Amino acid sequence: MATLSSPLSLKRTELDDVSLGSVSLSHALKLFSFHSPDEPAPDGNALRSLRGKGIRLLSDMGEWRVQPPGNWAIQSKSRPSTSSWSLAAIKSWDKMSIVIRSLEVEWFSPGQPDLILPREHRRSEAERSIRQLAHISNLRPSLTAALLPSQTWGSDGSMTPASAGILDSKSVTAAITGPKTLVLKINGRNVSILQGELIGLIMGLVLSNPNDPDATLYTDHLNSVRLIDDSRTIVDQQHRLRFMNGRSYYRWILALVSTNPLKIIYTRGHSTEQSVPSRINFEADHYASRSQRVLQDVFPAPVPTFTMDDFTFHSHIDGWIESSIRYYVDKSAARSSSQRLADSHHQRMALHLYDSKAPPEYSYTHAYSAYSAVVQLYARSGQLPTAQVLHARGKLATPRCRMGCAADEDMHHVFVQCPRYAEWRTKATDALLQRADAKLDEKNIEEVDRVHLLAAVKLLFSDNNFWPLHYSTYYLGHIPRFDHLMPTHRDEDSVSHSRLAHHFASEWHTACIRLAGRIWGDWQREMSKKTDTRSRRNVEPNRTS
Repeated sequence: MATLSSPLSLKRTELDDVSLGSVSLSHALKLFSFHSPDEPAPDGNALRSLRGKGIRLLSDMGEWRVQPPGNWAIQSKSRPSTSSWSLAAIKSWDKMSIVIRSLEVEWFSPGQPDLILPREHRRSEAERSIRQLAHISNLRPSLTAALLPSQTWGSDGSMTPASAGILDSKSVTAAITGPKTLVLKINGRNVSILQGELIGLIMGLVLSNPNDPDATLYTDHLNSVRLIDDSRTIVDQQHRLRFMNGRSYYRWILALVSTNPLKIIYTRGHSTEQSVPSRINFEADHYASRSQRVLQDVFPAPVPTFTMDDFTFHSHIDGWIESSIRYYVDKSAARSSSQRLADSHHQRMALHLYDSKAPPEYSYTHAYSAYSAVVQLYARSGQLPTAQVLHARGKLATPRCRMGCAADEDMHHVFVQCPRYAEWRTKATDALLQRADAKLDEKNIEEVDRVHLLAAVKLLFSDNNFWPLHYSTYYLGHIPRFDHLMPTHRDEDSVSHSRLAHHFASEWHTACIRLAGRIWGDWQREMSKKTDTRSRRNVEPNRTS
């Protein structure tokens, strides 16, 4: 798994044996020699001398202490006062004491020093941090909850972009609102809206008053509500969590639910009703989605390592991985392969540069003719029989454009630059502009807010700086990222905004591959005519001889 773009390792999630000093001196010495290779270190004779005196573990020579301002350091013990110690053993003790005083807790748990703490301690620290962040939060409490006699909460999550996959860059936020309002972000690529929804529930359980029997939390995450309801029966739910994505968050929720009578009730999300559940869910959604614009000011949510499996996969880039490891490895391997292909094949498959929304299914799974999809497949693999490709295979004497242009005939020239199809590209742009304008009219988008998006439509079929590499690759089924051009002035929910963005992505993708299909179909017909003409010229003299 080290061959993946982000090496994968299987890590222990509980290292309290380190804090207790149950680590062999030989292991500590190896860590010291690795991190401080220029410092003198005791040799094997010193270790054997100490083992002869019963000194084998780190706890035999010192113990970890938390020093201000919260750093871990080892406080060495005094050497046992006994006359049986030889001069060599005393020197070995002194040398090893210098080593253990230089040890750093990061060496035992790289990047995760909190793992050396007991699980219960880590959980209490995580819940304490949530309470402290809620106490200093300057977000306004829920206006709906303020009018109710008992504690009422609403939670929700948000992910941008909504279509991001497991290895795509994304931002996930979670919000809780009620007597207090708090928004946290969940870091990492290997997270989804699921973690946002679950952290919202966790915040509600931590912040609610356990002495209020009428306290209620409304959420639009139905799976969590069902699991919580089932957990309040006599049937143990732990077996259900064994292979679930986000199981550490679920375990944290069930641990909180076991001591908190908070009623967690499902309410339909993004509803236009004016009931209390709908209004408070709308407020939570508002905080979760709007906080995406100021992520730099949002605190990260605690990671529940204290409820993870004893051994959990970890990646330096993606953090802890609780999703299907087979799916993760398959996706990572495919991503690594595509990046290698992208770097070595004129960036044809550099998908990370372009918009990541899923293409529409029609052209690939439902259309009567798959010609546009086939052209795109051959283009992405670099197998379209352009003059450049045929010349490289020894089938043409020159790679020059067969339409008479003073340029080499490669895919980019045929689809973007060749003047034969300039009118086709212009008409395709005008048609796309007309449909985009109509859609924006339907959504009541003001003229001033649609200018940038419509300007981008005009740039799809030509080379310009709207494209990440400054040249158009529409014929490969790519479209530039355009989320930053979407109108944001309207007070609409994130789902409506996402639907509009997906609509434009589908429209643009379909227009791109259809234009590419039309151009290549015409190109093939013209090349067929030229081939037939040359064949007749070669055959006619033989007929008259």
